Amino acid sequence: MSLRKACRASGTAMSSMLYRPIRPDQTPLRQRIKEIAHTRVSYVYRRVQVLLRREGWRVKAKRTYRLYREEGLCLRLKPGRRSRRGSSTSGRTPTT
Repeated sequence: MSLRKACRASGTAMSSMLYRPIRPDQTPLRQRIKEIAHTRVSYVYRRVQVLLRREGWRVKAKRTYRLYREEGLCLRLKPGRRSRRGSSTSGRTPTT
């Protein structure tokens, strides 16, 4: 079935089916995120976003996160520490 006939049958406009969103160029922002992430290795995207805001970039956390992930800058999570608590008897012999 053609696009025109499908749109007419469903009652939607063809322009909505052919719409392509146009995003503004993100290269300067990507470069700045990379620079911050390489100079401050332990910073995650939220801290990078705070620094960007301080520099005057008007950017939201979602966009920062998306670009941070697309650049492959996500950190591996550290493994959790083991509990130092022992068993309930704590290595003592029970007294009877």
